[in-house]
Amino acid sequence: TNTGTIQYADVNSTVQEIDASLDNQGTLDVDGTNTVRLTNTAGTFTNTGIVDIASGATFTVNGGTVAANTGGILTGDGTLDVSTAALTNSGIINPGTVGTAGSLAITGGVTLGASSILNIDIGGLTAGTGFDQLNISGALAADGSINVSIINGFTVNLGDTFEIVNFASATGTVTFTGLDIGGGIALQESLNGTNVTLTAVAGAATTITGTAGDDTLTGTVGENIFIASTGNDTINTNG
Repeated sequence: TNTGTIQYADVNSTVQEIDASLDNQGTLDVDGTNTVRLTNTAGTFTNTGIVDIASGATFTVNGGTVAANTGGILTGDGTLDVSTAALTNSGIINPGTVGTAGSLAITGGVTLGASSILNIDIGGLTAGTGFDQLNISGALAADGSINVSIINGFTVNLGDTFEIVNFASATGTVTFTGLDIGGGIALQESLNGTNVTLTAVAGAATTITGTAGDDTLTGTVGENIFIASTGNDTINTNG
């Protein structure tokens, strides 16, 4: 059981092996270009803490069962290899870090539990640097929620697309939050067989109301409803 911090910080492409079950209640950092292997094929890895896998690093679980429990956080830009294990996530997945776009890879299949949360940050048009992407090489059994946040003041335009999750195949459904991003624009989710893509479309109509007197009412991108009042009102459309 780890309640503190385990850090693999060697940058010389070393391979570290742990021949035991591991209950991570603290922080497990895999940095540099390390490969960390949990080699006990009859063991388990449970996480109620933080697993942070840096870009270029790999955390491998050989056999056994992997369970990221409620409250557990999987984050980073590296690779989690569960190709010979079974990953069930009921915690939080943050590609990159919160507030910074990144790309996290999972080798093998993933089951997302009902309490699973995938946080997706969007701050540009390029996967991994502009917006978060989760890449799963195997099958995805989906449940839980995907929370979308706009970061760094990024402006989303109609027609912009964001391929946020890739997989070999998928079953199940998820709940999305944060898709109405304002300014008359919403993100529309679509499951395309091997990925989840968000597309910027016209959102709910924006109501723009005048006051008593002379007003200039200026629309936003998307659908607008103008409500003029007394006086001489000027309406500028922008949709």
